[in-house]
Amino acid sequence: MKIQVFENEYELKDEVELRQHLRYRYKEVYGAFWLCREEPELSLFINDDKAWLYYIPSNSEGMMSSVNPEPSVSEEDKIDFYIENYQLDSVSESSVVSLESGIRAFIHFYKYGEIGDQVVWG
Repeated sequence: MKIQVFENEYELKDEVELRQHLRYRYKEVYGAFWLCREEPELSLFINDDKAWLYYIPSNSEGMMSSVNPEPSVSEEDKIDFYIENYQLDSVSESSVVSLESGIRAFIHFYKYGEIGDQVVWG
């Protein structure tokens, strides 16, 4: 499986190597990662202690994003993430999860090639 860290792509040997890549931060707080085996693909974008995940299934239909489990979160509140080309992207807080949950979901995808229940998807 390959990981893309911002604009750089690496072949992963094991979970230890994946975890090493996940420590990289741009401007000390931002991370942008893609995991892929051709298809499906999963992205993990990080802003400090927050994460946003985006899933593209094999058929590219039914793409999903992480969903914030807190019912009081507003669709209008935005959080900035740097995406893979270092472009700043504002994402609704309703799609943002904890960094811990995001990393658990990303590692699950690495191990099993599918999304799990570490985060809510929608």
